Amino acid sequence: MNPSSATETSKVPPWWEWDKIEKYAQAFDNISPHLGSQLRAAWESYHGTTHDPGRGVLYHLRELFDQFFRAIAPDAEVQQSKFFQPKKPPKTSQVYRAERFEYAASRIKNQESAAYLSSLTPDMVQLYEKLHILHKQGRIEAGHIRDTIIATAGLLFQWIEAIENT
Repeated sequence: MNPSSATETSKVPPWWEWDKIEKYAQAFDNISPHLGSQLRAAWESYHGTTHDPGRGVLYHLRELFDQFFRAIAPDAEVQQSKFFQPKKPPKTSQVYRAERFEYAASRIKNQESAAYLSSLTPDMVQLYEKLHILHKQGRIEAGHIRDTIIATAGLLFQWIEAIENT
């Protein structure tokens, strides 16, 4: 399929090419073997689906987002960290995304990168909420899809690069 025919998600950035996706997918697989498949599936949804490709991309990116942060910041570790705040019953041990992101950033050895990624926590929480647009019935505005793909993939790639460079 010609990627330009995927009009709903047209004009994604040049790094959304297979060779770059595969490079990052392998890096995700180094963290947990199933993570790279989510990135590959997002790319395949974009390039191989003619009906509503953006929704498929958002689904796979949201799954990658969730699984990646659970892999690098597991609940048990976050709960033992200074970032965890106990919750009211019945979910006293629930880990909030902001706590998970802060803990994950604290594990980055390069202090500059750690501080930068930590500073993105509010934006990351907001971005994750934007990924939920995939549940909206009916057409999703193309600009929203494109912007969310760019922001989510770009953010995840920054995290991978910070982890690889530590």
